[in-house]
Amino acid sequence: MLKLKILGSSSKGNCFILYDNEENIIIDCGVKNTCQNVDITKTMGILISHSHLDHCKDVKEIKDYYNYKFYSNKETLDILPIIEAQKYVTEYKVPFEINQFKIMPFEVYHDVPNNGYLIKHIPSGMKILYIIDTSSVSNLHFKDVDVFIIEANHSYEWLFEKDELDAKDYRTYGSQGHLAVEDTIEFLQNNINYNTKKVILTHISSSCNDYLEIKNIVKNAINDEKIEIIAVNPNLKEPLEVVLKEDLNQFNFE
Repeated sequence: MLKLKILGSSSKGNCFILYDNEENIIIDCGVKNTCQNVDITKTMGILISHSHLDHCKDVKEIKDYYNYKFYSNKETLDILPIIEAQKYVTEYKVPFEINQFKIMPFEVYHDVPNNGYLIKHIPSGMKILYIIDTSSVSNLHFKDVDVFIIEANHSYEWLFEKDELDAKDYRTYGSQGHLAVEDTIEFLQNNINYNTKKVILTHISSSCNDYLEIKNIVKNAINDEKIEIIAVNPNLKEPLEVVLKEDLNQFNFE
């Protein structure tokens, strides 16, 4: 069984654990007590998207807990409080493997260098796309993605409703900010395919009065009952576990 455990998804902290029966990888570790929510003996590596604390503040605990490998762009790794032996520099569009996972990093747009990740679980062939903290996805296109883990931070409609913008608004809505749900929808409509099973909406703004509003906006726009839409509560209190694939055995033609 292939599962995703979500420990947090907001400006307070982000952490996603992708695991099967044998091993796991951690994607971002911006929440406290990551090690208490994962079988750390089965962790093969940690992917970090970028250097903001809500994506990496638990690095110190993890690296002290065990001598793990951290994967990210050079700018991010240079900032993290880890030794050189733990740093594995990624290059955009150059795939690498962590045991049963094949990973291709790519560039997304924020106010610091930031990685998105296309992750293939080799035993099942399942493809998971991870995009978080970016102002745009208009230059990106992917084939045969099974699960989208993607930011839907705010809505342009909220901007139009404001009488006056503050500094936080300019950062959120700007060219180095966060992804609007309207852009998320356009991206999904251009990239969803017959393989797509789930869309997991992340990093929803705390200023959203009801995170399920974002879910309904996306669900109505996609309008495909075969695709499950999940919106992650920005005030998540307990880990959220999502089953991505029940049976990991592929059909054998022999």
